Order: sequence, then structure tokens, then C-alpha cells
Amino acid sequence: MVAGEETSGAERRAALLRQADEAAQAQEARDGAAIHLLLVALRGEHYGFPLDRVREVVKPAPITPVPSIPEHILGVMNLRGEILPVLDLKRLLGLGAGAADPQGRIVIVKSPGMAVGFLADSVEDAIEVRGTLEPPLATLPERQAQYLQGQIAYEDRLVGVLDVETLLHRRE
Repeated sequence: MVAGEETSGAERRAALLRQADEAAQAQEARDGAAIHLLLVALRGEHYGFPLDRVREVVKPAPITPVPSIPEHILGVMNLRGEILPVLDLKRLLGLGAGAADPQGRIVIVKSPGMAVGFLADSVEDAIEVRGTLEPPLATLPERQAQYLQGQIAYEDRLVGVLDVETLLHRRE
């Protein structure tokens, strides 16, 4: 093999690799960026916490009620020496009061300077969804829509992507 042929072969390979990379980037742009979610169920509906905001998932521990707090706050729990508020995600979203469920889990969500637990009926999976985050459906009640960043299709269901900052800063 002549040195010039070797160089042109390397250049062809480099050009093909660039084309493949450009095609992959174009496909990703068409499909939308990957969204990583912790999929939870609430009364048969599916919601997703952005995975980068989830610290851990735990089985429900004893929750101590606190007097004179809003009804969506169930109380506080002791998680390995850390006292965390626990909120009823169903009440926040207007889906009724939470009930003890053997599949129930508390999703511990982190925010700068704080961590909060959210009670969910069950935790389904950690998922990666490709697509475009659409605004919440216009038919959703405002009480529910205000806590969603948007919605995205996953398999055969529509998943509401929760807005953690709005959930954490509810004041009523």
C-alpha cells in the first residue's frame, strides 16, 4: 500500500465518522432530547419526577402529624436522623387524599438547602423518554396543571412531568 492511499483511506474513515455523528445528532434533534424521569403512579395516572432532582425512594415510615399545617402536608418523618416534611402528592394535584398502600413509596426530592418527601401510590421505573415536552393539556384542572412542567408520551401512556420547584414552594 502506498502512503498516499493510506492517508486517503484514513480521511475517508474520518469523513464517514463525521457523517455518522451528524446523522445521529440530526436524529436526536428530530426525536427531542432525552428526558430522564422517575415514573410514579397516583390513582392510575402516571407522573414523572425529573431524575436529577430525586435523592432516593423509601418505604413509608411513621409520619408524625404536625398541628396547624396545610392539609397537603402529612407531617414529618425521621429518615436516618434527618427530619423531613412529607407531602401528599395526590392532594397537591387535586386527586383526593392519600391512603396507605402497601406499594406506596416516599420519593425524597432534593432542592438547594432542603429535601422533601412526596407520598406516591407506587414507583414504577426510572425511564428515559425521547420526544418533546408538550404543555399540560388544556383540559386539566388548573390545580393540577400548575404543578406540571408539561407532558410527554411514554409507551402507551401520557406522563405528567412534575415541576419540583413549584411543588416545593407551595405556600397554602
